[in-house]
Amino acid sequence: MNEIQTSGRWEEERLWILRSIEELKRDFRQQAEQAAVTRQTIVEKAQRDIGVAHDRIRKLEGAKLSLTIKTWALAAALGGIFTVAVELFKLAHK
Repeated sequence: MNEIQTSGRWEEERLWILRSIEELKRDFRQQAEQAAVTRQTIVEKAQRDIGVAHDRIRKLEGAKLSLTIKTWALAAALGGIFTVAVELFKLAHK
């Protein structure tokens, strides 16, 4: 049979291509791992920010009742002071 003889160049090119493919796969895996870490960091920060926002909302909701009571008390006090001032004004101008 006739054997085909090669200079070996084809085998070298084949090995270079296989190494290049492996290198590209390794680079892709590293990029995927870095992207996963970045995504995880973003998710954790977002969860912390959401938690902080929810805590602030809860504090404001809790303060709302307190502020409503204080507002009513202040309105009643000012109303009483105004009434006394009007009565004193009437007495002073009689």
